[in-house]
Amino acid sequence: MGARVHDIEAVELRTHPLVLELTGKRSQRTGLEGKFSVYHSAACALLRGDGAPTAYTDEVVNLPELVALRDRVTAVADPACHEASVDIAVTFADGNRVTKHVERAIGSRERPLSDAEIEHKFCVQSGLVIGDAAAARLLDLAWRLETLADSGEVARMAMAG
Repeated sequence: MGARVHDIEAVELRTHPLVLELTGKRSQRTGLEGKFSVYHSAACALLRGDGAPTAYTDEVVNLPELVALRDRVTAVADPACHEASVDIAVTFADGNRVTKHVERAIGSRERPLSDAEIEHKFCVQSGLVIGDAAAARLLDLAWRLETLADSGEVARMAMAG
């Protein structure tokens, strides 16, 4: 959406009731609360283009531009909607409307991550904890798990960072 994200007037989500039961937290003050908010996740996806762990920090949850966009997100539960699906409608200030149907979420059973996506996700998330170089070494080791004499090597590498 690029620069148009700042022209968003409303975001409407239609999803399975379970999604709202688990992630229907309307207002958040902490990163942990943001993890349980479809509103925060939708705003992050539109504004930042991702849902990485860095989208769920206390700082990000309280960013004024994110809060402003999050407040324009509404969600409706629809039992006819699959648990891993969503209908999204974005209305812009000029009246234009963009809709998207996501049949199955990325990473769901029906739409699994590719090896490249798994690698990217692993490196982004573990790199925050153990550093990029150690994450790359650990990933390489994990992909070679079948050839290792001792699978404990993976655990030892993870602990060593």
